[in-house]
Amino acid sequence: MVSSSSKYIREEVNFMDADILLTKGKVLTVDRQNTVHEAVGIKDGKIIFCGSSEDAKIFLGSRAEVIDLNGRSVVPGFIESHIHSAVMGVNALAIDCRPSAVSSIADIQEAVFDRAKRTPKGEWIRGWGYNDQYLKERRLRIQRRRHKRQHRGRKTSRSCCFRR
Repeated sequence: MVSSSSKYIREEVNFMDADILLTKGKVLTVDRQNTVHEAVGIKDGKIIFCGSSEDAKIFLGSRAEVIDLNGRSVVPGFIESHIHSAVMGVNALAIDCRPSAVSSIADIQEAVFDRAKRTPKGEWIRGWGYNDQYLKERRLRIQRRRHKRQHRGRKTSRSCCFRR
């Protein structure tokens, strides 16, 4: 017998076997009442059941993966994983200065000169992920000298902006 406190989200009246059953936990539904259940059943990537661990057994099929949560919490999942989509789009157009992409001031200078070839005059050249602590030189290149914008005999008069 299924208790009246269990909630079923399905399009058919017949019971179906879950692919995954999460039991013995705290399932935070984030509904209007902030209901907390003990178990959740999932079929084809969709939630088909929220309720008690005892009631979840109805959805237990021969192929179901059962995960004992041991009191741990389950919260709703979101596709957007906090990457700030607009920022990521803008960064895709800038020079990648993270430690995985550059290791020295010379690497950054080379990237600036390469980018300058494709950037219309008057537009800024942007970089992101910059952190001088990961560069071989371990220093900022903020020196007001004549050679500031020279690299391997080449010069540029482009405006650049780099941020962490």
